Amino acid sequence: MAAHMIADCIIRHSRIGIHKPTHAVFLLHGRGCNAENMLSAFDTLCDIKNLVVFSIEPEKEWYPIPNGSSDQESAIHGLDENLPKIREFILKTLEECKLTIDKTILIGFSAGAVVSLQLAIKFQDPYKLIICHSGAILNPECVSKSQIDTSFVLIHHQDDFCFSWDERYIPMRKSLCDNDYKVMTIESVSGNHTIYNNELKNIKNLISEIVS
Repeated sequence: MAAHMIADCIIRHSRIGIHKPTHAVFLLHGRGCNAENMLSAFDTLCDIKNLVVFSIEPEKEWYPIPNGSSDQESAIHGLDENLPKIREFILKTLEECKLTIDKTILIGFSAGAVVSLQLAIKFQDPYKLIICHSGAILNPECVSKSQIDTSFVLIHHQDDFCFSWDERYIPMRKSLCDNDYKVMTIESVSGNHTIYNNELKNIKNLISEIVS
């Protein structure tokens, strides 16, 4: 079933060390990009010891495009349909590599960030870390109480044209905090809907600390 959802998975092992990986990162790209683009942006993660990086790509799309927060039924329905398939692919991949979910990090950008967040929240799987860059939970009013020890890092720019600060980001941040999720925020006034080099460096440093 999952094979029909994930069309591509690019694997990169650490360029440092000869030991088997102890941690995994899954990269989930934004709409209009692909697994190769996302892996290229996060290529320096391969300089971290004992890490394996998977960049995954859906066959069509992660979920249909919503028309704002007031017209997103098809988006939420499509996401709910696809999440179990994406989860199945991740769990199967980890099993094949003899890695565990508590040593797994999800990094999502834009629509990929939506998927990363929802995977942890919907199934309460204990990922080590979720990094959400320029994305948000589509229906924050439906977030359940946390039963996991996962850390969530939210990176967002106030002038983001795709996931609006007031309409999307603030309600999500509030909902996560209100429901006892471990949240750290990296917020800036400007930057729009883009990943910057300093943010990539911060993400690499954070993951290096976790893996070391």
